[in-house]
Amino acid sequence: MNDSVLIGLIAPSIVILVSIPIVISDVRHLRIPDLIVLPALAGVVLLRLIVERAWLPTLTGAVGGAAVFLLARFLTAGKLGLGDVKYSALIGAALGWWGWSIAIALACIFAGVTFAALGSARQSKLRLPFAPFLAGGLFLAVTARVVFPQSILAGAPW
Repeated sequence: MNDSVLIGLIAPSIVILVSIPIVISDVRHLRIPDLIVLPALAGVVLLRLIVERAWLPTLTGAVGGAAVFLLARFLTAGKLGLGDVKYSALIGAALGWWGWSIAIALACIFAGVTFAALGSARQSKLRLPFAPFLAGGLFLAVTARVVFPQSILAGAPW
């Protein structure tokens, strides 16, 4: 593994570590604290812009991640929380638009399977925290990037 790949894994590794308290908070309280997400977002953006000089992937990932989740929040009448929107921006900033796309696709698959297994929301009024699924998608996207660096999963540079 070359140095540029290792440097490119610093930001995703930070987000994986920060995801632990985010997931715990979302599972316990259905809330993702700004006190955790916003400083992490600022730090990851600065790290990627200064150290990696990855301007375009960082900004498109962060802004795109937030925009897509804001739209989803609107379309679901607020069932997706603003914490999820900010967490999505954090994942996007760390992974860039391609890595974010893979992480979100995996998260949606996991959430959909879980939701289907537990019953529909209309019948049970079930509220699932989405952060655990986002963290799972994040972890698998980063793992795929490391294990299969030449595959389509690696995609565009993060």
